[in-house]
Parts: sequence; structure tokens; C-alpha cells
Amino acid sequence: MFIRNLDPEGLVYLTPVMILPNFRKSILYFYIDHEHFNGYYGDVLYQITPITEEERVFLSCIAGLRDFMSGYDFPIVDILRPADLKGFYPVLAGRYVGALILSGRKPASHILNRYVHPLCQKFAPHYFLLEVFTALILKGDVKSLETLIQRYYEELYEMDHWYAHQTINIYLIGECLVYLSEHNLRRAQIAFDSIQLHFTSIPYLPYTQHFYRIAEWNLLHQTGVPQNRLTSVEENIAELAATTGFHRFSVEFVQSYFDA
Repeated sequence: MFIRNLDPEGLVYLTPVMILPNFRKSILYFYIDHEHFNGYYGDVLYQITPITEEERVFLSCIAGLRDFMSGYDFPIVDILRPADLKGFYPVLAGRYVGALILSGRKPASHILNRYVHPLCQKFAPHYFLLEVFTALILKGDVKSLETLIQRYYEELYEMDHWYAHQTINIYLIGECLVYLSEHNLRRAQIAFDSIQLHFTSIPYLPYTQHFYRIAEWNLLHQTGVPQNRLTSVEENIAELAATTGFHRFSVEFVQSYFDA
């Protein structure tokens, strides 16, 4: 919290410390500040020269995600083999697979068969699939979300750590979108009502709220609420995108989510 609240001048003085290997490993990479991808956090990461392959992959994935959510194309992703990822932390391996999905270099069906299903035998799915889910939601690939939910449903909702709600919330949002694509409003409402945003950690909250708004607007739209209710959500969507700089999550994107 101290770093997040520093003014730009204070951050300049601290940058030489923040890019030290031990600091970035124990603080910057452990405490990923999604809320400030377009602020101090992204700026500091861009100044880091990676030492290990894992660090290189992490930094390139974060930079690509920042660009994509800001409204640009995802940069070209180097192709790694599934075997290359087995020594990574599960979330980092999933982050790479998510980047591969967002880059569009390979069809999602190929990525699921070549990477996701084999690596789910190596890693706990509720860790590994987090960034895979967010990538598929961003791409609007509800069919692939449905495949993963059907195959790994029990594993997705493991509660084996205190911050499990921030992963579970993403999986519930994905599940809600699958039911909305089928116009199964009863089950979509159950999944949506199970989301507990207040248990999401502070740096991850605005990021999660973007995905939450996609489900919220489309659920309200399908249930036929008055226009003023939809307008209120649209105002929240626009305000959140302006605050984070993640212009990918525009009102138009949310409104046309199921049009493709």
C-alpha cells in the first residue's frame, strides 16, 4: 500500500530499489497490482531486465495483457512447448497460455488440446486456469469456457487458500456467461449471485470488476430490466474503463458480447 500511494516523484527515487532482483521477486511479482497496470506498476515492470526465462515470460505476458486491455493488439508471443512450462509456477504457466489465446496465433481448440488438458494433469486446475479463463472471456470464446467448466468443474472451486475467492469469482463469471449464451437465466442468476467481489484482494478488484460488469449487463439485458437500470450499469462500465485505462472493456464491447 505504501508504494501504491506514492506520488510520481517518490516513485522515481524508489525505482532503483524496486527493480532489484530480491525486491521484484518478493514484492512486485508476488503482489501483482492489476489496478495500476497503466500506472506505476506497469512503468516499473517496463524498466526490468529479466534474469530468468520465467521472469522473461512473466514480463512479456504482463506487457501484452496491458496493451490488449488498453485496446491494442496483443503482441506476438514466442511459442513454448507444454514441456517448457512444467517447471513454471502454475499461475505463470496459465498466464502464458492465456497470452497465447489472446495473441490469436493458434486456435483455442488447439491450445486446449495441446496445452490446457495436458498441463491440468501437472498443475492444480484452480491455479492454472485463472488466466486461461480471463483470456477466453476477453475473446468471447464461451464454447471453450463451457468445455473447461464441464471437464474441471470440481477442481475449479477448490477452497484451499485464503484468497481463493478471487479465482472462484472469475470461474463463476465464466459459468454465468456460459449459461447466458444458452439463455438459461435461472442458472446464470445462481452463478452470478454466488460471486463475492468483496472477498477479492484490493489490487485484483478493479480487474475482476471489468469481467463482472460483462456478466451483470448481459444478465440484466436478458431478464428485461428497465432501461434506466441498464444505463446505470453502462455508466459504471465507462467510469471503470476510464479509471483503469482498460478501454477494451467499453460499453460497446459489453453490449455486443454475444453478437459474434
